[in-house]
Amino acid sequence: MSRRRLLVWAGLTALLALTFRAVVEGDGVGYYSYLHTLLYDHDLDFSDEYRAALDAGVPVWADWITWRSATGLLVNFYPVGTALLSAPAYLGALAFHPDGKPLFGPPFTTAYVAASLLWGLLALAVSHRLAVGAVGSRWPALVGVAAAGLATPLTFYLTLEPSYSHTFSAFAAAVFVYAWWRGGWRESAPKALGLGLLAALMALVRYQDGLLAAIVLLDLRRARWRVLVAALGAAAGFAPQLAVDQVLFGGWLPGRPPELAFEPWPGHYLQLLAASQHGLFLWCPAMLAALIGAALLPDRRLALGFLVGFLGQVLLQGAAPDWSAGHAFGPRRFAVLTVF
Repeated sequence: MSRRRLLVWAGLTALLALTFRAVVEGDGVGYYSYLHTLLYDHDLDFSDEYRAALDAGVPVWADWITWRSATGLLVNFYPVGTALLSAPAYLGALAFHPDGKPLFGPPFTTAYVAASLLWGLLALAVSHRLAVGAVGSRWPALVGVAAAGLATPLTFYLTLEPSYSHTFSAFAAAVFVYAWWRGGWRESAPKALGLGLLAALMALVRYQDGLLAAIVLLDLRRARWRVLVAALGAAAGFAPQLAVDQVLFGGWLPGRPPELAFEPWPGHYLQLLAASQHGLFLWCPAMLAALIGAALLPDRRLALGFLVGFLGQVLLQGAAPDWSAGHAFGPRRFAVLTVF
């Protein structure tokens, strides 16, 4: 390894060591609680998990963990995908502490956030591999990945708030886009099925991330009926969430707090991009640079995929009443576009 690369890796390691917080709080309580209730209690009754969070003084939205659905169960408005991705780490902790206690403390919360960090770093690794293939050079690709990891809200959720879903979101989207970009699925039904499963993984991590799967329609002419195979894979892969929602809410659609109903018109599209409070281009000018760079890409298919993914997220997030993502660090919901 060259001295330059050694210095880069040493600097990144030091940055992680100095800033990483192994805590679960806020939205992370919802994502993390699936692990204990499914892998230890073997049910979807979140009473123990929510009570333990409150007893431990964990910062959490109290209203969201006290509502009961039509089935009589305490609701969990968050999808199950982060728990699926972090389950191996949690099971490892459970093997050494089979009593499952403390619910909100080491080694269980540590295992969960360590998994979050791992998937976030893997998202950057996959993004680098795609970037090298797209531009044909490693160092420019490394600059782009450094910008994604250090100059976007992903930085905050890699280190200071790893219990949120954004590292998992960045990974699921990166793997999906990479598999789509390679294009093998357009001639192979098994690969098309696999691409559909990856699309489902995005939606399992964050429902709105599933919209990125629309980029497969750019290949409709060449892929033809294999697009339907991909859709079948997506439907099959999303089945675990449907089963969870049937138990929790008594229906086949994910539950959503009533105050967060979408408002497509007039929406908040300009504010989403340019407001001083979490406006994308003001908080994250690296994204503006990425859009300009996409326009210059010789790979027009990849550039168009970025445009479709970006516009889809703008339309979806701009229609949300909490378009600014509340008390978040910047426009964090765009972490799904890290790979671009």
